[in-house]
Amino acid sequence: MRRITLCATAAVALLSPLAIAPAVGASASVTSKKAPPAEYVVVAGDYLLGIAKKLNVGFRDLLDLNKLTPTSALFPGDVLKVPAAKGPAPAPAAPKSPAPAAPKPPAAPKAPTPAANQPVSYTIQAGDSIFAIAKKYGLKYGSILKLNGITLESMLQPGTVLLLPAGSAVVKPAAAPSPPTTAPPTTAPPTTAPPTTAPPTTVPPATTPPATVAPSAGPLDPVIAFAKAQVGKPYQYFTAGPDTYDCSGLTLAAYKQIGVSLVHQSLAQSKQGRAVDWTVEPIKAGDLVFMFSTRNPNVISHVGIAISATRWIHSPRPGDVVREGPMPPSERIIAVRRFVET
Repeated sequence: MRRITLCATAAVALLSPLAIAPAVGASASVTSKKAPPAEYVVVAGDYLLGIAKKLNVGFRDLLDLNKLTPTSALFPGDVLKVPAAKGPAPAPAAPKSPAPAAPKPPAAPKAPTPAANQPVSYTIQAGDSIFAIAKKYGLKYGSILKLNGITLESMLQPGTVLLLPAGSAVVKPAAAPSPPTTAPPTTAPPTTAPPTTAPPTTVPPATTPPATVAPSAGPLDPVIAFAKAQVGKPYQYFTAGPDTYDCSGLTLAAYKQIGVSLVHQSLAQSKQGRAVDWTVEPIKAGDLVFMFSTRNPNVISHVGIAISATRWIHSPRPGDVVREGPMPPSERIIAVRRFVET
């Protein structure tokens, strides 16, 4: 009887781990769920690729979670949802002791990939446009759009990195031709002629007009003068002078005269400067005046610069030119922004 009892006890001891194991596995599976996505508040100087690297998350995951594109604009204070961070790489397994073998000859080194086959990175600067970048590198702008998956309507955010076709390089301007060499002039002997004496003429003294005091220049005078000087130049999409302008390119170039930097997009400019309630406070010269698009009445897509409370200068549309004219009716104005207090 003692022997049978011991065998039964041993059998229970052997079966106990098998009964416990599923419960432990189930508990582990419950606690291995991923934490919900966190949030990130955008600060000045942030851009999407930099945020993804900073938070150790997938760039495409960050875009998809926030329904953004690589060229979406970011503004300080925007809140982004952050996908789950990339997990650390698994630790390598301990190597087994290999059996002694005859030494193998060293493998021939792989030829490095020539740099000419790799796309060239370009960091967007303030005031850049697709046309200007293409001209700078001697490229067709369509190749830049296709390589980066963007369109002409995409906004170029300073600090964002664009890819240019492999082998792209800045086109150097052609050297100016050297001036032709000229032979020294032949000096002919002077001819001697008797001097002629003209009778002296008496000129009445000039009357000096009274001095006038010029009015002092205001801080916005260079902005208004620049905008007026562009009247008559043709509209061209996403250009900021000196020969053609779109609406936000004109305002960007005008404010550049006094060192104020604007984004080359009307919607982005409507978030810069100080908001003005034009229904209560009069519009002043230098204020930027914004309107909705005629094709999409819910999106700001046009801007002009006021030169008085009742007149403005703007670059209206393709096929038109920069114009000075009456301010649009108050009910059509969507926003007014002021950059210099006078």
